[in-house]
Parts: sequence; structure tokens; C-alpha cells
Amino acid sequence: MCGVAFVWKKKATRTEETDEIEEKLRPRGPDQYGYIQIEVEFGLLEFHASVLHVRGNQITPQPIQNACGDILCWNGEIFGGTEMALETSVNDTQWLSDAIERVSEHSDPELSILDVLQSIQGPFAVLFYHQRTQKLYFGHDRFGRRSLVCHTRNLHLFNTLAPSQMSLSDHIAQNDVYTQIQSEQTLFCLSSVTLDLSRQQEHPIDTPFHEVPCTGMFCLNLKANRIDHFPFPNHIMERIKLNNIEPPYITEIQDQYNCFASIQYPTTNTLHRCALSLLHALCNAVGVRVRTIPPPISSKVRVAILFSGGLDSVVLAALTQYHVPDFEPIELLNVCFDPIGFQSPDRLAARIATQELRTLFPTREWRLIEINILYEEVLDHQQRIHRLMKPCDTHMDFNIGAALYFLARGIGQWNALNEVEPALGAHSPTSTRSESTRSVCLFPDYKSDSVKCPVTGCGRKWKTGCLFTVCRVCCFRIQKSLRLCSPDDVKFATKEKFAEMGICERDIQALMSTYTSSEGDGLHCRVHPTSSSTTSHPKKEEKAAQERISKSIKPSYTSSARVVLVGIGADEQLAGYGRHKTAFLNGGHEALARELAMDMGRIWKRNLGRDDRCISANGKEARFPYLDENVVCLLSQIPTELLTDFSNTTERGCGDKYLLRVVARDFLGLNHCTNLSKRAIQFGTRIAKCSNAIAFQSNRKASGTALFHLKETGSTA
Repeated sequence: MCGVAFVWKKKATRTEETDEIEEKLRPRGPDQYGYIQIEVEFGLLEFHASVLHVRGNQITPQPIQNACGDILCWNGEIFGGTEMALETSVNDTQWLSDAIERVSEHSDPELSILDVLQSIQGPFAVLFYHQRTQKLYFGHDRFGRRSLVCHTRNLHLFNTLAPSQMSLSDHIAQNDVYTQIQSEQTLFCLSSVTLDLSRQQEHPIDTPFHEVPCTGMFCLNLKANRIDHFPFPNHIMERIKLNNIEPPYITEIQDQYNCFASIQYPTTNTLHRCALSLLHALCNAVGVRVRTIPPPISSKVRVAILFSGGLDSVVLAALTQYHVPDFEPIELLNVCFDPIGFQSPDRLAARIATQELRTLFPTREWRLIEINILYEEVLDHQQRIHRLMKPCDTHMDFNIGAALYFLARGIGQWNALNEVEPALGAHSPTSTRSESTRSVCLFPDYKSDSVKCPVTGCGRKWKTGCLFTVCRVCCFRIQKSLRLCSPDDVKFATKEKFAEMGICERDIQALMSTYTSSEGDGLHCRVHPTSSSTTSHPKKEEKAAQERISKSIKPSYTSSARVVLVGIGADEQLAGYGRHKTAFLNGGHEALARELAMDMGRIWKRNLGRDDRCISANGKEARFPYLDENVVCLLSQIPTELLTDFSNTTERGCGDKYLLRVVARDFLGLNHCTNLSKRAIQFGTRIAKCSNAIAFQSNRKASGTALFHLKETGSTA
């Protein structure tokens, strides 16, 4: 993994932006930094690259300049698609440099160079300067898994290169030759991260960085002053239209590493044929991304999973088990921003999932790294996170970027899992109801498998984690009634209210006894806190909270993995978002297919560039198995009827990503995660709740388009 940059300018001097580029790129590649400056008749060309060594036996310094003067800056991984398979000991940067050098000697090298670059399978952003023709070839992979942003003073050229209003298909349909670069242009810049270059201009123009489209490769012709566009052939993100698909037409993916050799393809069950193909494709994708990592030094870890405890990340963790030597640990990185005990939904799910992985794979050392972050620390780092997420600019972008930033930083506590066993029941409706009713003696005869609130006459759903195991409204009623009476003097009206709710007199007395036995602290529900419960005994509550926080956030473990596996791409392809079900309900499978195509068509701009920048800033490389070209190609062949099961139109988590749930349950033996509904990272980690309260003075969800604004703080981290 690397950081790369190219600058074309008129003046042959080392300016402030040169130093800024080095400052911004070094964190992405802490192992080596290189800089080449050459003068041409059109001005000065600068090439920058920093290197994180995660491929091959030896590091390859960058930029690479061959004897002909050609220069390569490579930020990526070759996982397939080339004319030969790369051995795990081979550094793909050197291999690519040699391959391009061989074809660039042709009389007309352009098509040969493009053929090499466009045939690569894997994430990449590349800059290649061909000295003889004075052309710069640049671009990134067809999903945009590696960040590449562009800046130019020519606004018209900038808009044609990174159109903000056009769809991806409209962009591809444009004329191949872009408009002429005007003579007044003084700067053209490509970089892995955004830079503050406007202050370097005598007459600053507000021309921000934009993501380079991932529709193909581009060529900056310095002699002709133009940019040419070369679309990727046979775009694999297009969903194949297959009606009444039968088993013979379902691609049978071979298990490349023989991890599931004992499982045979069924002859009649179409769903399981698709599920097994998906299992093999994902296993192959995880395998090539893990097995190509150099062996860790000493007791360090080879790979980590960004681990929410949800379906996508747990499947990746289970598959990683088959590709890491038995004696090596696997890190599971989980972040939480909930200041009240750091018990966010993702944290609880991660503990349960870790225990399940331990049960399924008992010989493996699973390291659950719990990363606890107070929002004060987020504010300390907000300026850096804000710079990293650009050109993304919404409040939601900041929440997601901050979560990924602290996840990749990997500073937390290693949970030895001694406390995970009780947590296994925390999300089980039966055990949660049993423990809650036993602790406060409420509704002992109520059906444990019901999701309805047990209060008489209430038809709402009870809330998981509620102290009284009731709905929000009934919880407030119980807390209010408790504050109005004591066990020695229970008012008749209050007693009558409890009775009307279905609580018997014996249980009322037991409830009051529990309420007063806590020395005035009372019974405060953290899921449904009331204003009085948050203001009662403020000094005592503040002291207790500070003690919990001090104990919880003391860092005792830093992740040593240089590669992290990320589950991005599963929701976009397997209908994991709520709007996918809405599209199906409104327009059937055709509407769902259009929604999925739209998501994959814009994932480069909405997600991946931002995510790559926020993760890589900590010297970590993100790898995305769900966006492996073979996985995407397979899923594009499977009809939406087999990807989802939206026959149950009321319950969340019942039909979305159905094919992946079948893989997890039937082939990997996973249970808990197969029943969880989708929870976005900003909500599962509770960062949205914290940041929304500060930004909007409430806990409401921020609009997806609400712009992010920096908060005043003394730190400029």
C-alpha cells in the first residue's frame, strides 16, 4: 500500500506544496518515501510515492524510474487478471514496472500499456509517465478501492474529468477526447489525498479536489494539452439479465485452496448451488488477500478484521481462519463511542460473535480488540479526519470516517473473553427477558419468546436491554410511578396503576424493595433514561461514570496487523439496505436490480475513496473481499430472487442478504449473526448519537446531505 501524487506546474522550484505532499503521504506509507522531479518543455513534473510494505519478500522503493526515463507510482495489489499468476514472494510493484517496460518499447505503446493496466484484478491507483511520448497514464480500479483525487485550475477540464451531476453511464458515454487544456492552466495535480494548494496561487481559485472517476484509464498528453479517456472493457458491474435461470447456468466457482473440498455442488437445489459458489468465491477472495501478506515478524499479527459482529464481518473472520497458519492470532477490531459503559450494539454483537468463533474454531487465538473512544478524543482528531474525508463533506461522512479512522488506528483493550459468556445471552430475547424479570420481579408468567411488551393492553414491541423489559412508553410510566412512592407508603393510586399494567402486589413490593436498596440511586434504565434519572445525584453519577470511563479507555493493546479486511460491498450487492426492500415492495425485482446497480455504480464516489483515506492514514491497508472482481461477477449473474427473500415484509433482518445468510448458516456453521438486521456503522458504534447531540443539539439522525462543520477545540491533531 502506498501514497502517490503527481504535480505539473510551471515553476521549477520546490514549493510549499511539495513539502505538504510529503507530509500527507508519509503516514500512508511509513516504510519508504521517494520523490522525483523532472523538467520538460511544458514545465516541471513532480512524482511522489510513499510505501507500506505488505507484498513480497523485499520492499520496492518508489517512484520507480527505468533506464528510458519512464516513471511508475503504484498504489495497489495485483490479485489476478494478468498473464501470469504472481507468487506470494513476488513484489507486484516491481512486476508491474517490468511488464509495462516490456510493452512500452513498441512503436505505438499506448494500447499495450493500457492493456496491461486494464487487465489487472485488484485494488489500485496508478500513475505512469512515458518519457518518449510525454504522456501520463493515470486512473484507479473499476470500483475505486484506492483513493485518487484530482485538482486543476481549469474548471472546465476539472468538470469533465470529475463530473458532479452526471451518472456513471452518462460519463462513459461522453466523447473519448476531453476538452483542450487552456494555456492559462498552471497546475494539474493527482494525489491519494487532498491537498491545500489554493494558498500557493498568486490568484487563488476555489477549485477543490474531486475523485477521479473509476470508469477507465486516463491519459494526460502534455504535448497536445488534452486528456483522453479509455473506458474499461466489459464493465463487470452491470447486472446480467437472466430470466428463469436454471442450475446449469449458475457459475460453479472452484475452491482454489480446497478449504471446503468435502462439500459437493447439489444437483437440484438452485439456492444452495448459488450459496456454495458464493462461498467458494469469497473464500478465494479472502485467501488471495491474506496469503499474499508477508509472514509477521516475531509474535505480530498478519491480518485484522474491522469487526462489527454483524453478518458481513463475521463471515470474513470465519473465512480468514482457513488462510492463516494455526499458530497465528487473528485480530478483531471493534470500536465504540458510547460513553455509558461502552456497550453499543456493535460491541455486544462483537462479543457474542467472538465467542461463537471460538466455539467453531477452538484452536485459533481470536483477539477481540475493544477500542473505546470518548467524543472528546474525536474532537481532538476532527481536523485530521475532516481533511482525510475530503472531498466528501457531509456529517454522515465524518461519522463514518471517524469510526474507520479509530478502527484502523487499533489502540484499545484486548478482551480475553472472560466476560463474553454472560454476553451471549444479552441479545437473546429469552435470556434477556428472563434475567430482567428475575432482577426486578416483573411479569414472570409472560411468554419468553414474545416480542410484544408484557404490559397489559400494550401492543408495542419491548426494547432489548430495557431494565423492565418493556416498551419505551411503559418504561417511562414505571419509572415515573417509582419516583412517586416508597415501599412504606405506597399510594393507592400508584398501586392501582401498577396493577393495571399487570404487575401483581407481591411483585410491586419486591420492585420497591429493589428500588430503595440501592441507597437512593434507584432503578434507572439506560435504554430509556428520563430527565430525572440523568440529573439525580449528579456528582455521584459523574464520579461513577468517570471511574468507568477511566477504567474502560486505558489503552493496553495496539494492533500490529498492517492489513485489515473490510466488509464493504456486501450491502450494495446483496440488498442489505432498507431502501432495497422498499424498492422491491414498490417495483418488484426489476426495481431492486436497478437500485443495486445504482449502488455499485456510485460506490467509488460515496464510500471507497473516503474509506481508503481514513484507514490508510494509520499506515494500514484495507482489502475488500466482497469487491473482488470474481465475487462481483458471480453476484451479477445470480437473479435477485435468489439474493433476497423479501416474502416477510415486516421484520428487519429476515430477507436482506439472504444468500449470504445461507452461506453463513449452512456452510460456515454461524448462528447469531445470521439473524441480525443491518445496522450502519455510525449507529452501531453510537458515534452518530454522540456527534448529532453536539452538532444538532439532539439525538436525531443527521440528514445524509447535512454538511459537516468543524467544532472549536484546542487540538489540531
